Amino acid sequence: MLPIKLYDPVYASVLAVGLLAFNIGASLTWSSPVGPKLRNDTTTPFDQPITMTEVSWMSSLMTLGGAVGSLIFVHLVNAIGRRKTLLSLGVPLFIAYVLMATVQKAEVYYAARILIGLAAGGIFTVGPLYCGEISSKANRGILNSIMSCGTNLGVLFSYAVGPWMGVVAFNCLLGVFPLIFLACFFFVGEETAHFYLVNNKEELGRHALKKHRSASDNVEEELQQIKRKKEETQGKVLSTLKSGPFIKAMIISVGLLIAQQMSGINAFLMYSQNIFFMAGSNLDPAICSIIVGLVQFGSNVTFTFFVDRFGRKTILRFAALSLALCEIPLGVYCYLSDEGVDVNAVRFLPILLFTLFILAYNHGFGPLPWILLSEVFPTNVKTIAFSIATCINWTLAFLITKYFSTFVESIGLGPTFWLFGASCIAALIFIHIFVLETKGKTLEEIQDDLEKLVYCQASEM
Repeated sequence: MLPIKLYDPVYASVLAVGLLAFNIGASLTWSSPVGPKLRNDTTTPFDQPITMTEVSWMSSLMTLGGAVGSLIFVHLVNAIGRRKTLLSLGVPLFIAYVLMATVQKAEVYYAARILIGLAAGGIFTVGPLYCGEISSKANRGILNSIMSCGTNLGVLFSYAVGPWMGVVAFNCLLGVFPLIFLACFFFVGEETAHFYLVNNKEELGRHALKKHRSASDNVEEELQQIKRKKEETQGKVLSTLKSGPFIKAMIISVGLLIAQQMSGINAFLMYSQNIFFMAGSNLDPAICSIIVGLVQFGSNVTFTFFVDRFGRKTILRFAALSLALCEIPLGVYCYLSDEGVDVNAVRFLPILLFTLFILAYNHGFGPLPWILLSEVFPTNVKTIAFSIATCINWTLAFLITKYFSTFVESIGLGPTFWLFGASCIAALIFIHIFVLETKGKTLEEIQDDLEKLVYCQASEM
């Protein structure tokens, strides 16, 4: 790992983006501490308690907004730049929490959650693109994982603080963080060289690249690589979209994001307190959620120390197998408990397996799909690819979070875990066959590898 200077513009910019991701992480798990309060007649700020169906809509509408946001904000990155687009994402977040802090109506909460989702879709589309472009091949894995760290710190914050605050006070607190992001990123956020070169501003691109690289890096060589790739693909968007390398990259990205969602992670995070209650854990559900949040953040921090030391593909394969080995036994436990079998001797299993699940997820399926998404696409179609992949990811997240409770009511909690576990086994097979290793390579070298790989496959057919 490269040493970090007292002030490094790259790390400062990415840490500011991580603050935005923090707000999204807290928003993702907002319904876990807030949902039970909205359903309780003594803690709800509404005129009357709401139903579980209404809570599920509040949870899932954020993910639906994310699908739309990933398509909207991606059009701004080449028009106004990555930096200005990221700044614009703080605005809907702030407005949403102001609405939820001042107007206590379910319909307003629905609208606010959609606004939060719009921003989230933009963040997870533009954020990895931005972090991938300003980082070098030596530290790209670490820098891209900062967004994931920020998200998981937000998850922990929501679990740890949300249960002990009133709904309105918690909404007010979450509304402060978008303002902090706007103030920080306005001063430290730097535009990427790729954006300047796409818009034929070579001198600005050279200046940006010099700010984003160390003295030992060959800036001119990298600048020429970026220009060469830009010239090769300029005006060839349609042909690039039809090319073998793009299709291969899209299969890798979409496949990994589907695997991420089909692991069940968002359903677990949004309904963690209810899951621990249904599973019959011998600890208070709120305490269980805090433990999960601590493990989630801690494991994401440790991930940053070895992401650039081991291959992406190796880590993903290990994570997929580990997730399956957590969810299938958890399903057995829940199934036996529902069938009336005495499980008192092993009531520690839900929190143990859930903790191991989070460890495995955050060392693979959590950060790595976004890291690879930022690495495998050429610059001229990167924004299109990001919007498509992220839209699919958020749409699937909406379906899973909205209908998770329906699945549990229909087939039981145990079989639902088995379904997620089977998806992880399918993901293991997918990773082994399709995923390309990108560790230690420039974005341009990765494109060359994709071209060679597709060419070799095509020549054998």
